[in-house]
Amino acid sequence: MSNRILWFLLLIWVFGLGYLLYLIFFVSYTWSLEINSNVENYSVKMYAKKVAQTYNYECETKVCKLSDISPFDYNITISSPTYKDYVWEITIKSKNINSISLNLIKDTKLEFVENKTEQKVDTDLVNVKIEEIKIKKQSYFNIYLDWIWYLYFKESRNNLEMFRSFSWIEDKMGKFPKVAKDKIEIFQVHGTENLILISLDNNKYLYNLETFSINEFKLVPKIKYIKLWEKQNDFLIVTEVWIFIYTYSSNNPKYFYLFKDFVYSSWSYIWVIFKDEKEKFSNFSLKNNNKNIILKYNSIDLQRKVILETDLEIEKIIYEWNNIYFYDDMGKRYRLENY
Repeated sequence: MSNRILWFLLLIWVFGLGYLLYLIFFVSYTWSLEINSNVENYSVKMYAKKVAQTYNYECETKVCKLSDISPFDYNITISSPTYKDYVWEITIKSKNINSISLNLIKDTKLEFVENKTEQKVDTDLVNVKIEEIKIKKQSYFNIYLDWIWYLYFKESRNNLEMFRSFSWIEDKMGKFPKVAKDKIEIFQVHGTENLILISLDNNKYLYNLETFSINEFKLVPKIKYIKLWEKQNDFLIVTEVWIFIYTYSSNNPKYFYLFKDFVYSSWSYIWVIFKDEKEKFSNFSLKNNNKNIILKYNSIDLQRKVILETDLEIEKIIYEWNNIYFYDDMGKRYRLENY
């Protein structure tokens, strides 16, 4: 028998064996895989190691049955938007029910967001500079706030008179007791543009820029910032030592002992346990990995869970425009995603 005939028979045998293996592993002996997930609309990627092939599937329901799966070892990756990937190894066995039950975890993260800074609008830059110099020269204390321009105090005997300069038109805002310059602070009330908080030593004044009404109260700890809470009349005052709740109905801020800072959104509280709060970690049976802990507490089902650990040096938390923003010690802003 010639070598040509032998090669021809060998080729027939090789292709025949290959076709037989194809029939065994990809046609006759394929099996199914059932996936039970906690979410809908997810993607499944299966990589068969022995044949170096990747198979992709889309599942619209929580329970998803994949058919015609060959009996190999697979690396499987299950992905869904806003959730962390589920990665596993699985062996598809013939004559068995192959199934996976999984609980996808939300991919909660802090996404950096550029701060939008307002610019003073005036085409006559020379006049702008002159007015700025004038305000600084004649004022006892002054501050520039983006949405209301300049606020400043002038001395008037034993009092301070506050003025607002908007587009270089001066409006008198009120009269206050005189304190040292280093005891004066003015804060934006986050969540509204109609209110500011004036701090004159231990005396605090919540000032309405529309009605010119003033609510006065006392608070000794140094304030970091103030924000609206659940209602327009409720405020959270975050200080260097703790947080206080203030309402118009009571001029006595109430000390809130449970957490140093939090916001309320969609029936849930978003709280922070700072990494130096050793006792809090112990009280809530949490492991301290020397990171700040962000928790979510649902006020309806009373469920509490850790949603993120972070190294971010958190200075404040603001809820605005249906988003929760965290600010670091450099003033950079991060949006809480997928919580």
